[in-house]
Amino acid sequence: MARVPAEERREQLVRAAVKVIGREGPHKATTRRIAEEAGAPLASLHYTFESKDELFVAVLQHTQKLALESFRERLEPGGGVEQASRALIQLHLDLTVQDADFMIAQYELLFWAVRTPSAKRYAPMSYKGYFDVIDELLSEAATEDESKEEIQRLSRYTVAILDGMILQKIALGRRGPDESDVARYTTGALAAAKR
Repeated sequence: MARVPAEERREQLVRAAVKVIGREGPHKATTRRIAEEAGAPLASLHYTFESKDELFVAVLQHTQKLALESFRERLEPGGGVEQASRALIQLHLDLTVQDADFMIAQYELLFWAVRTPSAKRYAPMSYKGYFDVIDELLSEAATEDESKEEIQRLSRYTVAILDGMILQKIALGRRGPDESDVARYTTGALAAAKR
C-alpha cells in the first residue's frame, strides 16, 4: 500500500468524518467507521489525530471553512447588503439540497460541542467565525449609504435566517423554503437592520 502524505490523509479522514456524522450522527461516528469510510487504516487515524474530539473539532472547522469559501464565489462587491445576504442564504439552501449530510454534520457537531465539556468553547467560536466573515462579506458588498451598524445587525439576522431555513430544508425537503422565502426574509431583515 502506498504511503499517503500526512496532510492528504488528514483531509481524507475529515471528509470521511463529515459523511459519517451527517449520515449517522456523532454517536455512531466511531474511529473505526470513519477510517473505513476514508479507506484508510485505523492506525492512520490515531496517528493523525490524538483523539476523536480533535478529529471532530477539525471537522467543525473544515465544514465552516468550506461554507465560508463558497460565500465569496456568490458575492457581488458593491451590489448592496440585501443582495449579498440573499445570495448567502440561497447558497446555503442550495448546499443543503446538494449535500444534506454536509449541512447536518455542521449542526450535529455544533450540538456535540455544546454537550462536550472539552469542546464547549468551539460552539461560540463557530458562530463568532460566521459573524466575522459575514460582516466582512456584507461590508464588501455594501453601498455608501449602508452603515457599519446596519451591516453588523444584518449579519446576525442573516445567520439566524440561515439556521432556521437550513433546518426547515433538511426536515421538509422540497416543501421547505425556496427562493421566494429567501427574498421575503432578507427584505424583512434589512428593514429591521435599518431601524
